[in-house]
Amino acid sequence: MTFEFLIACNAGPEGSVEGIRQVLVELLTRALGDTGAEFDPSMLQVSHIRRVDGATGNNGDTLVGFAIELPGNEEDEDTTAAKRAIDGFTVGLRDNPQVFHVLCFEDPLLRVDLARYAVEIFALEMKLRRVLSFIYLNAHQLIDPFNVLKNERISPHDSGRVTDEQMQELGQNQFFRLTFSNYTGLNRRAGMSFETILRIVGDTDEYGAFRSEMLRQPVEDEEDANFLANLKAVMRPVEVMRNCVAHNRRPTPEMYHHYNDSRPKVEKLLDDCLARWEVRG
Repeated sequence: MTFEFLIACNAGPEGSVEGIRQVLVELLTRALGDTGAEFDPSMLQVSHIRRVDGATGNNGDTLVGFAIELPGNEEDEDTTAAKRAIDGFTVGLRDNPQVFHVLCFEDPLLRVDLARYAVEIFALEMKLRRVLSFIYLNAHQLIDPFNVLKNERISPHDSGRVTDEQMQELGQNQFFRLTFSNYTGLNRRAGMSFETILRIVGDTDEYGAFRSEMLRQPVEDEEDANFLANLKAVMRPVEVMRNCVAHNRRPTPEMYHHYNDSRPKVEKLLDDCLARWEVRG
């Protein structure tokens, strides 16, 4: 398993590859020792070095790119030792007085972890799109089915660039073009033009009817509207994890915790909603 790093460190005015490498060897040897493994020179490869030039010359600040090669495979059933070793090594880097910036790029353990969450989030979002399609196609009585968000404040991020024919060919609708943050903004009516307000005034005889029309939400069915309102309370942690997966970022422990707490709640909301329309018998 290959892990790639870039660090900023002070290697001294006469800093060399070997001097920097020795610091890394000591840190990796210590981290491996905590797992019962031994260091082998083939485990560490310093690949790039760039001295940082300052206004008054270089004082030893150096950028170093290197790779750590640990035995095993990220698909192995037990990768605990490798994780402990690389975590210990990373902590050692951060605590070392010569090192003042640490970046980790290639990380096979993270790649496998994010791939697992990607599968979960894929299934969750597809179920969400299915439920939303049931709700909005019903709310619009199948009129203009490729424009179900026409009364919403939010709009697809590529609105106007994908035709109805293209969506039909792909088996998609506007919900396939929303970002995760859009899902919690549904059922908020878009602002109305002056012409639309005049039309409503002309079509209603009483103030009560006028007020009701002005306050009408895109989705009026009570159970459907409640679902959309409840969705807002539980989607944010899923969105945060989805963004980590989409952009190859390591989630924090708090992000893992909040996602693992919220995802079952979203699943239950969706399942309860689908159960209302389930064919029985």
